[in-house]
Amino acid sequence: MVLTDEIKTLMLNNDAPIGIGYSGDAAFVISENPAVEYIVPEDGGAIWTDNFAIPKMEQMEHYEYLGRDAVEIYNDLFLEWKLGL
Repeated sequence: MVLTDEIKTLMLNNDAPIGIGYSGDAAFVISENPAVEYIVPEDGGAIWTDNFAIPKMEQMEHYEYLGRDAVEIYNDLFLEWKLGL
């Protein structure tokens, strides 16, 4: 069994003749190994989206003193986590 991250290494090194992976991973592999092609079958492929939800609330209690709404605070916290700030 090959896990998602493992297929990138195998494809980069030409150790796997075929694999299933995310389009972003395929774009990376293709940029490093032009021998790799990304193909969607004629009968179609999966549609995937990343999503997150923000619960409806007036204020987050421990940030109330900042006078900012929950969406703005959540976005800031998410970006800090994502960017490693």
